[in-house]
Amino acid sequence: MMLSPAQFFLVLPATILLESWREFFDRLWHYLNDQHKIGSIPFQITALVEGALILALAILASRALSALLRSAFNAEKPGTS
Repeated sequence: MMLSPAQFFLVLPATILLESWREFFDRLWHYLNDQHKIGSIPFQITALVEGALILALAILASRALSALLRSAFNAEKPGTS
C-alpha cells in the first residue's frame, strides 16, 4: 500500500514519536540493567527490584502459612467439648 504525500506527512510525526519512545525505553532498560557501584559493591537496579519482590512474596506466604497453621492448631478437636 502506497501512501500519498499528504498521508505520508500525517504519518511521519507518529513514526518519529514512536521511534523516540523506543529509544527512551531502550536507554531506560540499559540504565536499569547496567552495573552500578556504591563504594566497591556492584549491583543492578533490576536485581534489587527482583529481590524486593521475592522478599515481599516470602513475607506474604509466611503470613498466610502462619495464619493457616494457627487456625489448624487452634481448631476444636473432634470429640472434645
